Amino acid sequence: MAVLGTVILTFIIGEIWWFFLREEPSAVTTQELLPPPQELQPLLPPEEIAPVMELSELAAADLLSYDRVQTLAWADLTALSGDVIASGELVKIKIADEFVAETTALPLDNVIGSLKIKITAAVAQNLAEELEIFVFGGNTFDQNECARAKNTSPNCWGPRLGLVMKVADPVKISAALRAWEKTMSADLKPLVLAKTGLAATPTFQTGLYQSQTIRYKNLPINTITVEYALIDNVLIITTSKSAILKAIDVLKISDSEESILYEGE
Repeated sequence: MAVLGTVILTFIIGEIWWFFLREEPSAVTTQELLPPPQELQPLLPPEEIAPVMELSELAAADLLSYDRVQTLAWADLTALSGDVIASGELVKIKIADEFVAETTALPLDNVIGSLKIKITAAVAQNLAEELEIFVFGGNTFDQNECARAKNTSPNCWGPRLGLVMKVADPVKISAALRAWEKTMSADLKPLVLAKTGLAATPTFQTGLYQSQTIRYKNLPINTITVEYALIDNVLIITTSKSAILKAIDVLKISDSEESILYEGE
């Protein structure tokens, strides 16, 4: 009995020590529970791992929304064909040759000298220092217009060059553009990639498209023209009706289709 009592007493003392007297082991620190830093990285939002460039940032410098970019030398601009520019395409031109580093923003003076065009001083002083050259590939409308005029030459409806640039003062340049109209078709003739004829009218005519005013002169039909539109602080110059309508479409998008009104056609 004495032995049994000793065993029971020992058991009771052990239980008291286990539950009430023994020290708790030190708590595991929070740091020990966290995975190594490199294992945390996949849990972070993607933008905190590697910033993602927005598409709008990639095209922020372009004044028009182009289908693609084509690199050409200055000499190639006067020999464009449907083999280079497809029907309906609006293509931004990059220039690359021994005199000009490959670029999409072209100095105004360089463009004037290389294309052998003229821009009056009153207009030029209100233009940004750099501009964009683009090409419109023509379309079925242009081919039908040439057929109607019995003009079977492929360049009647071929690719058309255009310029787009920002202006410093829309009010001042508007008056200067009207004054320039007296010589504009002759000054910009090197831009027209087609054989021109007598103008259909002695002066520039006014057209409206998507509530925007277009000033134009047919040489002699609307697939071979010199025309321009001043929209807010952007000046567009093209060499066919279809080209300027396309440029306006991608410069200022409208949800509603509006009729095209051209005088003198």
